[in-house]
Amino acid sequence: MSERARDEEVVRRARAGDRQAFGELLGEHLPGLRAFLFRMGAEDADLDDLAQEVFVAVIRGLKDFRGAGRFSTWLLGIAVNVLRRRRRVREAPLEVARPEVDPAPGPLDVAVRQEQGDLLRRALGRLSPPLREAFVLCDVQGMGAAEAALILAAPEGTVRRRAHDARERLRALLAARELTP
Repeated sequence: MSERARDEEVVRRARAGDRQAFGELLGEHLPGLRAFLFRMGAEDADLDDLAQEVFVAVIRGLKDFRGAGRFSTWLLGIAVNVLRRRRRVREAPLEVARPEVDPAPGPLDVAVRQEQGDLLRRALGRLSPPLREAFVLCDVQGMGAAEAALILAAPEGTVRRRAHDARERLRALLAARELTP
């Protein structure tokens, strides 16, 4: 059974009030959701709260899920909205967290990777939220522009342009190394 067919069946059961089905959705999608939130700049300490907020919104909105796209696409759209709402409330830009460092490399490798991660984090922090969202969805999450457009509720061409603009801006920032902490 395909992921989409399995999700459709589980969503149907969850809509009918099957708590076990909702638990299956949570178990299946929580790791990917946490990774997405982390890549979008959520701090590690906030991941559980954000994921809970997203899944509360899923519970409330499950009746509105039309099934036109994949469940994961709809879920990430909710996550983007939760992040945007939280960003507006805090009125502070989200920081992009450092990538995890493989424990096997030597100290020099770790230092270089950490410096590169810091540079990228600072560069992403200099992007506007719409550019950062498009970049993370298309280039980090590996989504196509059409799927990212569904999540961001923006025209596909706009998402393509934002992702392109983000890549160009990141290239310029990283090349100039104008990224003081």
